[in-house]
Amino acid sequence: MEKKNKMTIITPSYRINNLHEIKKSLNFEYIDEWIIVYDGNKIESNPNIFNGNEKIKEYVYKGEGISGNPQRNYALSKITNENTLLYYLDDDNIIHADLYSLLDRINETGNNDQMYTFNQYKRIRGNNINVGHIDTAMVIIPYKRCKEIRWREEIYAADGYYIKECWEKNKDKSEYIDRDLCYYNYLTQ
Repeated sequence: MEKKNKMTIITPSYRINNLHEIKKSLNFEYIDEWIIVYDGNKIESNPNIFNGNEKIKEYVYKGEGISGNPQRNYALSKITNENTLLYYLDDDNIIHADLYSLLDRINETGNNDQMYTFNQYKRIRGNNINVGHIDTAMVIIPYKRCKEIRWREEIYAADGYYIKECWEKNKDKSEYIDRDLCYYNYLTQ
């Protein structure tokens, strides 16, 4: 079955050596595009590691802020498909293999209008949508439902604020999946 509801993965990066390992975890049948934005404060020119792969877009953005937040906001301005599902994957992480089962479910139902939260492997549960209790990779968000929301660039816990703001706007279109579907800092363990 063709995967119709696909994700746009956003990865802010300065640890470029991890990107090949991350790519190994990606199944591009489920991916619209992978937007990598290198931190221009640490990487001056685009290394174009994946030059030639039409689904991988690489940019350099130098912005004021911390923890990849300016790069995430820049990536949001580069999305080409308004009907995509957003997934944030940091450059110290990989896709959890079971996440694709959720994407299969989305494809079976044909509903890409729902926001999903889920658990992080051996760490925290995705049913507490509050700052400090939810992490970047614990959510899939329909871009069209949160396209006006941006990451707070100067705050370390910006993921909690961003996810909570998206959830507050979409409570009626949100579902918690009680399964481990993501990792935390997988490539630094």
